[in-house]
Amino acid sequence: MCQACERRTRPDAVPMCPACWELRAQRVTPQVRPPETRLASVGLGLGLASVLPLFPVWIGSLVVNVIVLRKRDEGFRQVRWKPVVGLVTTIVSCGLWVGLVFIGS
Repeated sequence: MCQACERRTRPDAVPMCPACWELRAQRVTPQVRPPETRLASVGLGLGLASVLPLFPVWIGSLVVNVIVLRKRDEGFRQVRWKPVVGLVTTIVSCGLWVGLVFIGS
């Protein structure tokens, strides 16, 4: 089989002929996460990183998590807890750091 005809699922996999590749495409559903779930994971990560006293992280967490919460896509409903946890973590840590700054001074 020439390189133009062979198909591989990954570089180290056994090559497939075009007919087998088409059969695979008909029977296998791709396991790709929708972009909304990735954005929800970013929001959660920013929320958890907001325990550090970094103002840009706080703003980023608030913006990303609010954007994710406003989405109404079907695939998003399964990960709705991520932006909620991210927002709560951000709000609590912002309050604690601001409180420490004003109490400490």
